[in-house]
Amino acid sequence: MPHEYPTPNISRSTQAPTSPKVQDQRMDNERPASVQGLKDAEDRRASNSGLVFLGWIGLELAAYAVLVLTASDEAPRNCSGLCFSDRGTLVLLGMMFGLFVLVGQLIVGLLLTKAYNRRRMTSFATGSAAYFTTFILASLVLTLLAVAR
Repeated sequence: MPHEYPTPNISRSTQAPTSPKVQDQRMDNERPASVQGLKDAEDRRASNSGLVFLGWIGLELAAYAVLVLTASDEAPRNCSGLCFSDRGTLVLLGMMFGLFVLVGQLIVGLLLTKAYNRRRMTSFATGSAAYFTTFILASLVLTLLAVAR
């Protein structure tokens, strides 16, 4: 004789209404493990590709810092008026253009990272593609500004 388990007698009308957030959490809990695992893997890949992009930005800033620290700090000898050393010129250009380009590069790069994540590339490929795309765009903008001057 098979053993029968009692089933709860809860009708839909007696359940308390739930918020959409609670319903979404229930949906996540009710998904099969394979689907939930895919969602977690996509979230991990998205955060890792963002970190790869920020790592490239960090390398860019480190290269700029090395360039500034190794530049000459002596002003030109036969200069009258306002004279800048090589280091002073690099710092001035960094403040005038570099900060704006860096902020634009961060905004566009993080948006591109999200867009590239939809293509199911690896984290490194996604972050690197987003960085090099923004690097090329920033180079073009700075070149156009220099030519238009």
